[in-house]
Amino acid sequence: MVRRFPRFQPDDAGAGAGAAGAALDVTDPEPLPSHHVLWSLDNCIITPHVGNTPEMAVPLLAERIRFNVAQFVHGDPLVGTVDPNSGY
Repeated sequence: MVRRFPRFQPDDAGAGAGAAGAALDVTDPEPLPSHHVLWSLDNCIITPHVGNTPEMAVPLLAERIRFNVAQFVHGDPLVGTVDPNSGY
């Protein structure tokens, strides 16, 4: 069964809940904390929240790079930085 849940709960992937498992690209909260129960479910796959096609992503990424280069040159904070300690 493939379904879009308005709000998936960890119990929805459990025994008797009607779902054999879940593949999630959006979580609440986002990013999902490293201790969240969804990370421990064997029948749950969590992927990055990325649903763009190349036609959508390339212009957006190019603008992000242009913006961040300007921010860097002026000593301003960058947008979209990654924190490996947070697991993302």
